[in-house]
Amino acid sequence: MPKPGWLGQTTQCPACGSEYVLRSVHQEPAGLCPRCRRLNSLAASRHRLYAYRRERGLCPRCGEPADAGGVYCSACLDRARLYQRSQRQRKQRSQAIGAG
Repeated sequence: MPKPGWLGQTTQCPACGSEYVLRSVHQEPAGLCPRCRRLNSLAASRHRLYAYRRERGLCPRCGEPADAGGVYCSACLDRARLYQRSQRQRKQRSQAIGAG
């Protein structure tokens, strides 16, 4: 199983300002700060992780290298397209049932 893109990266605690390296799967960007032991804000951590990945040309969803000229990797892009296609088909079916 590949390592998530945020392992080994440095993050900053919004509470005390100390920087620490994300070393384990259980210490996500939304994890506890080793210095002050406060839980970082999940929303702020997700935003920082998204920005970090976009700046470095990584897929913001999974951390794998993004396709050339694109935002997402091919696997995440395929999943998003499949979801959008299924939603369109569901909408068309419901409209056809309502019109018939």
